[in-house]
Amino acid sequence: VTIAGSKQQTVAIGTNINLNASVRNSSLETSLAWSINGEMVSGDSSYTFSADAVGNYTITATATNDDGSSNKGTGEY
Repeated sequence: VTIAGSKQQTVAIGTNINLNASVRNSSLETSLAWSINGEMVSGDSSYTFSADAVGNYTITATATNDDGSSNKGTGEY
């Protein structure tokens, strides 16, 4: 899984960061799940993150194929 623009960034509280995940080379049906600090927040291919408090946030996109295999992409904000 690749998260477009994923890298370590400093984000001001209330600022929106638009994230998009892409999956390469899969002939199987694939689902995506976004999580922040381990808690699932979305199942869409894109996610808009906005920090609501000062802190460190680890955002992960996990792609899972119909055969059960999965792959993750992570960014630090």
